[in-house]
Amino acid sequence: MGSILFRNWRGAPQDLVSAHMWLNLAAAQGVEKARTTRNIVAGLLILHQIAVT
Repeated sequence: MGSILFRNWRGAPQDLVSAHMWLNLAAAQGVEKARTTRNIVAGLLILHQIAVT
């Protein structure tokens, strides 16, 4: 049930920058679902919030 709460953005404060970072790390390891979700989160972020390193 906890994962459903987080997936639906309930039960925890939203931190899209951290979410993008963790999803990016998972995507770099080849997790396809993370890549898809990261792209959705990126669309929600203001461009200056995404740090390119």
